Amino acid sequence: MLTFYFYLLNISALLVVYRIDIGGMNITAIRICTLLLAITTLFQIPNWSYRHGRVAAVAGILVILRLSDLLRGYDSVVLQAAVAHAMLLLLFVCLYGLLRSPKRIVMFIESYVISSMIALGIAVYQQVTGRLPFEAMVKAVMSPFLADQNYNVSAQDLGGGLQLNRWSAAFFDPNFYGIYIVSVLLFCVVLLNFSKTKRKRLLTGFIFAANGLALFLTLSRSAFLALIVSILLGLFLLKQSRKYVVGMGIIVLLGILVAQLLMDADWFHMAEQRMTLGVEAEGSQWDDAFGRMIYFESGLRAFLSSPVVGIGVSELLRSGLPFANTHNTYLTMLARYGILGLGCFVVFFIHPMRVAFMRPKQEDIVFRYCVVAFLTSTLVTYLGYDYFELLETQYICFAVVYAVCDMILVPGASVGKGI
Repeated sequence: MLTFYFYLLNISALLVVYRIDIGGMNITAIRICTLLLAITTLFQIPNWSYRHGRVAAVAGILVILRLSDLLRGYDSVVLQAAVAHAMLLLLFVCLYGLLRSPKRIVMFIESYVISSMIALGIAVYQQVTGRLPFEAMVKAVMSPFLADQNYNVSAQDLGGGLQLNRWSAAFFDPNFYGIYIVSVLLFCVVLLNFSKTKRKRLLTGFIFAANGLALFLTLSRSAFLALIVSILLGLFLLKQSRKYVVGMGIIVLLGILVAQLLMDADWFHMAEQRMTLGVEAEGSQWDDAFGRMIYFESGLRAFLSSPVVGIGVSELLRSGLPFANTHNTYLTMLARYGILGLGCFVVFFIHPMRVAFMRPKQEDIVFRYCVVAFLTSTLVTYLGYDYFELLETQYICFAVVYAVCDMILVPGASVGKGI
């Protein structure tokens, strides 16, 4: 039963686009799963350990921070965004409590990795047919704003007649799909170390290769950079052997070679152009490399105007920044909530950071790599994309990482009693 719920949760988290508008609120499968998990968890609060209560308190601080925007003036958009982020934090806290043993953690990671094939199937279908599965039916029940969006954004004009469709699956944005794929690839590394049969290792290897190719087709620079940096820093912190480093280098080179052989040379050139020039299809001032500078400058001005508490989401929207973000998570937190807000953001990462920079023991080196690699990839992508308050898959990974940290710091400890 638990395995079934793990798959249900992970698959529903992939269906970001599929949502129903009810009274101005977007209802999704993952939010329904979150509420069901929260109801079950509610009966277990008396059994929570100190660690579980501490994690809930950290999440509560972030909820209060988000709701503080309402004190600067009521705005329905701000309220909806705050509720959405609160749901993500609720998912994080409840799932963290559920993953209270190494066996459950490995089971969950396995379901997370295998479920990625659903997203891959949606991406392939999208490229073949030019639309998402059941797109017309879903748009009929969406809010007017979401229904008007183009979920096949992928046409990428790189000049010279070169064009490539960026893969996005059901994630709205190719960058979000790329970020998700990075987490899948990192978890594949963990599974390869725990797979007891050749069949499981082959399956994990196939999923790793398939998602690696999909990552290439997202053309997400942030995701590519995050994967490379997380691998290198992970190997450095964990002090892996020279043979292991050389082996990983060979795998990366072979992956690039296979991608080049499988794809038309022009397509490979398009990817190179996208990675180096940052040229966007729309050509809008908000979408090209120059537009990124506009985001940054606007966010910096907002922060300097109120460095302690920030100016809030509503004021950022009025200043002309689309979606009140600066394309940099750290600068967005500073612009919205000032130094105090960024401090709350840092508190959220203190626990995994503590584990990441501890000297590793051989018996938990694989799990520690999971923490180091995911933390690194996340913090790197925050430099080029603002998504801390988005993406259910991100908060699912946060729950796994926090659970792994507890297991490393307190071997054999139970994070609360049965759920």
